[in-house]
Amino acid sequence: MDVSRVNNRIVVRGTIAAGQPEVAVYKNIDDPAEWSGRNLEYFLGQRGIRLTGKVKLGRKSESARLMAKAESKPVSLHVADMMKFSNNYVAEMLTKNLAAQNGTTPATLDGGMNLIRESLAGMGLESSRFTLLNPSGLSRRNRMKPADLASILVQAEKHFPTFAEFLTSFPLAGLDGTLKRRLKDSAAAGWIRAKTGNLSGVIGLAGYAGRKDGTMRAFAFIFNGKAAQGDSARRLFDGLASELIQ
Repeated sequence: MDVSRVNNRIVVRGTIAAGQPEVAVYKNIDDPAEWSGRNLEYFLGQRGIRLTGKVKLGRKSESARLMAKAESKPVSLHVADMMKFSNNYVAEMLTKNLAAQNGTTPATLDGGMNLIRESLAGMGLESSRFTLLNPSGLSRRNRMKPADLASILVQAEKHFPTFAEFLTSFPLAGLDGTLKRRLKDSAAAGWIRAKTGNLSGVIGLAGYAGRKDGTMRAFAFIFNGKAAQGDSARRLFDGLASELIQ
């Protein structure tokens, strides 16, 4: 089955066998404003309300009245969606939201990234020690040493108001998210909460290892090398993380 997009129209081609399980395919939205307008037009049509003219971008008039408002779910749940399933779109939207909350309009990725860099500087991490250009991790120009990443995780433990939600946002080894199939039948299942990272030739695993004595350890592993060695790096990292629960 092939799923493509032509002029913002989703095209599905191929065959589906009897008994085939459901497949979810995610595509980004080129123009969120137009997409929102067309969805409003569609749902109004379902209720028998017909509109004239075309959906187009404009400015809110002074006489406009608020007719409805949708409340977002808590930020902590959006963070969990981002972390559990490596959702790059959510990472970018949360970064833009940082800029918006700081009064930057229109909200931009650059504005949000500046705030993230300032936050890291506040943790004592000098700007010369890292390069962060994109929040989703897809930029190969992002740079940070594993030791510095681990130190950020250690400092996060000390921030009581948010740490519980932060910790539970991580995939849980052998149980959910991107770690659901890793360490599944091992002693580490349920004891490792960690975020995965994957690019061709780059493998990462960072998070926390719970210990039987009630304490936990922060860790960060990063591999840079040949793409063919990726599976070996994952197995090595899983083994190292498993050792930390002892």
